[in-house]
Amino acid sequence: MTEQIRSALDSDVVKVASRLALLVGLPWSVWVTKSLIEHNSSFSQGVRFTAQDAWALETRIDRRFDALPPPDTRARMANIELEIRELRTMLRAVADEFTRDFVRKDELSD
Repeated sequence: MTEQIRSALDSDVVKVASRLALLVGLPWSVWVTKSLIEHNSSFSQGVRFTAQDAWALETRIDRRFDALPPPDTRARMANIELEIRELRTMLRAVADEFTRDFVRKDELSD
């Protein structure tokens, strides 16, 4: 049995495959090791994003959202709302006048 294994390992195909694996595997393993070292070293550099930083960022974003829409837009929206109320009042007055003048009260059903 061991003779069969030895003879299989001594074949040319196995020798070529092992050399090819060494040619590809060695540079790849060096590259992976270098990348891991660089990746791990980047964790030890610089400041961290802490819970306090997250709270400060959230507070800052909330303040910006609370300031929306800008004051000039708020004023325009308020004016538009007033105009809409005035138009509704005018429409009610016209509808009341129309029903008073042109509709017979006995035909109205509530």
